[in-house]
Amino acid sequence: MREGGGGWDKSLTANSLLLCESESSNNISSSRSLLSHYLTGKGWEMARPLLDTFCLLSWICCSSVCSALKVSDPPSHKALLGSTASLPCTFSLGKSPIDHSALSIIWTFRDKEILRYNKGRTLSQARLSLDAQAIEEGRVSLSVSNVTVSDEGTYTCVVSYNMKQEQGVKLEVAAVPMVTISRSKENLRCSVSGFYPVDIGVTWLRDGEPIPHSSNIDKAIRTWSNADGTYTLNNSLSVAPGGDQREGTYSCQVEHKSLPEPLLKDLQLVYRDNEGKSCAGNIVAAIFVTALLMGAGVAVGLWCLIYKRKLKPQDSMALSLTDSGEVLSCLTLREFYPRGIQIRWSCGFGYYRDLESISERFTHNSSNTYNTESECKIPGQLFIDPGFKVRVTWNQQSGAGQGSREFSARDPEFPWRPQMEELITPNLIHGTEGRFQCKIWGYFPDALEVKWLRREAGGQELFSVSPSEKYKIPEMEQKREADGTFSCTAALIVSVSLASEQGVQIICRVGHPSLGEPLERRIGALRVGGAPVIRSITYMGDKVTAEIDQFHPQGITVTWSRNKEGKDDKYEEYEAPRITNESHPNSDGTYRIISSCDTKGKVRNKDKQIKLRVEHEALGTPIERIILHKEGKYYEQRGDQNIPVPEHKE
Repeated sequence: MREGGGGWDKSLTANSLLLCESESSNNISSSRSLLSHYLTGKGWEMARPLLDTFCLLSWICCSSVCSALKVSDPPSHKALLGSTASLPCTFSLGKSPIDHSALSIIWTFRDKEILRYNKGRTLSQARLSLDAQAIEEGRVSLSVSNVTVSDEGTYTCVVSYNMKQEQGVKLEVAAVPMVTISRSKENLRCSVSGFYPVDIGVTWLRDGEPIPHSSNIDKAIRTWSNADGTYTLNNSLSVAPGGDQREGTYSCQVEHKSLPEPLLKDLQLVYRDNEGKSCAGNIVAAIFVTALLMGAGVAVGLWCLIYKRKLKPQDSMALSLTDSGEVLSCLTLREFYPRGIQIRWSCGFGYYRDLESISERFTHNSSNTYNTESECKIPGQLFIDPGFKVRVTWNQQSGAGQGSREFSARDPEFPWRPQMEELITPNLIHGTEGRFQCKIWGYFPDALEVKWLRREAGGQELFSVSPSEKYKIPEMEQKREADGTFSCTAALIVSVSLASEQGVQIICRVGHPSLGEPLERRIGALRVGGAPVIRSITYMGDKVTAEIDQFHPQGITVTWSRNKEGKDDKYEEYEAPRITNESHPNSDGTYRIISSCDTKGKVRNKDKQIKLRVEHEALGTPIERIILHKEGKYYEQRGDQNIPVPEHKE
């Protein structure tokens, strides 16, 4: 639209530019509505094609800017209790390289910031981490170790790169129920523990058919909450002789969100007269009746059927490693009776699959009881996930009892947790490299995670150390030892600077599937020294001057001496009035000193040797220089050569 045949109306142009800034494509129609406010009749009809083109170009311009940063992640993620969850979040800048100084990554949970990555540094709460190396690929997933019930909820990934984008991902936590069946004289009890979320179905079956009104829902059985946020439920069934129930196979069926299919626990119910009772009472009664009958002259025989008491086994578990990297589990059951017993091995991440036992051996004891050993091999790499568990159950076929054991890498009985030596502290010298290292041993499997961190002098926050020009992190070589465990040496090489390392604390943090919390070794505050360097030696007349630089701390000893007359290997120090020292601080925190010595003797131009000696705590051995005075000239002796000393010009 033109104003009096002149240029474009300024107010209309301003509104068009404002519309271009919108991120929504719906603003194309909005822009046309706004422009129609200024144009009516033929003016609108004439300007309409041009304005449509203008709005399209505005939309393209806006889209190109807005698409420079795109953040995406799935709406939800599921994790088992005790496992490590990786909440995915990715961003894309197209083909543009990442400028880490402009990139900011923040994860929030329940309106609180829990992790921040900014300018190459990561700050986070315990159990939370971010793979800094994956950022170059646009992956900024949040890793949550040792997942708990309280970790459930919606997490927000916020990525800022000149503009801000955010997405939410919901973490759903599930805990697999542990089911056991016990029997009393008149009841069967199904105990279901350690499950989450709370919704669960526990139903009794007899010979595979549901028993009416036996589920926890039908009976409105209350669940109990545990300290870790999981739940427990007990569902009992009356099996008293003469009641509604009969002999058969009774099963406790559990249905839960964490299970891919219902979980069944079986028990064989058999009613036997006088089972497990001693005949002591019967003997007393029989003796009394026998006495009466004998008194009446009647001869009788006394008999008593004695049932041997059924004994439950005492159990123990031993773990060892095979040469092929498998975990050999050995279950020992002792002093049980009768001999018949069924042992079953299984493993999994919530859903358990059966394993084959490699051997079972029975021994008979002098007490007429039995012992048995059952062994099973499990691939060692399965223990990399802390949520992986091995379960063994046993059931005495006589109905005397049953039991179970379960273990994972996180259990206290797991014998192969990493051990750490103390950090080896190098002698830190300004301008050189220092190597920090720590030996780690005794762990299995070889899924070891080592992180290096630093805390600034006087600070509280920990900063993650990543490979850079300043830091080198050599690749760890994990060695398998004779006992099947692994060992390695973690190292961090630092380019030492007095300004950046003085007073700093260095931390080596080790994570492993067998650890609930990482292990740490730390040293600090670091003390950095600067080894003195002789920058130059010059002379002016009879005065010889040395510039000594880059030393720290400030304390230094500079000695000038001359050889005794006729004795080249014997030296005596110059008198103090002949020597001047000027000390100066450098910008990097080190010091330099200008030391001069008046070497004028009684006989001018007489040949002599002058020794310069520098002592400092950062030096292993003192620095010495020999300066020759011949025919009025000065020379520095370097091996077999005499190098002329330059003359100092004012």
